[in-house]
Amino acid sequence: MKRNRKFLIGLSLFALAIILLVAFLFSGRKDETKEAIEEVDYTYNILKNSDFEEGNFNYWKKNFLDHNENFSLIDDIVKFEGDYSLNLTSELDTNYLTVYQTLSYFPKDKKLILNAKVRTEGVSAAFLSIKLFSGKDSLLAMAATDTLKGTSDWTHLTTWVRTINPELSYIKVECNLKGKGRVWFDKIELYPVEIPSGSILPITRQK
Repeated sequence: MKRNRKFLIGLSLFALAIILLVAFLFSGRKDETKEAIEEVDYTYNILKNSDFEEGNFNYWKKNFLDHNENFSLIDDIVKFEGDYSLNLTSELDTNYLTVYQTLSYFPKDKKLILNAKVRTEGVSAAFLSIKLFSGKDSLLAMAATDTLKGTSDWTHLTTWVRTINPELSYIKVECNLKGKGRVWFDKIELYPVEIPSGSILPITRQK
């Protein structure tokens, strides 16, 4: 009987140790999951009216004047999602149309990732770009997405820059159409992401 009792006590202690070990391992996984969620929650789209769902050009500006050969509009027919998109149209090879948003307040020492959905019809060249400027309006760095040509369905375009230059004062995010064609931009996102310590990433995305 004493042997059986000792055996049962030993078995119980062993089972308790297993339970405590499993509990410890799962608690560690929960902490890792919590950290991952916090990291995701920290990233947010810092552009305003980025999908043009306000139905206007609020926060966006044009570097051209609309006339018969080129124009821009907020399109409620062709869009990737939601109710609206930005449409640029040009009938001249010499046109260079840009609609842009300027950001003076943004996270410093971060990696900024630019994403967008773009659709084209017979374009010479369509792309997005990020430009970094100093307080004296000098261009410090620039990154551009891949360039779309001809006709394409909704395509995901992306690029990135790092905000580490101490002279950096403001940022421009640009939607560009070079030459002829029609292009739609939608779901434009600019996400700040933490840079791992000791990272040797360049300032801009390299093609």
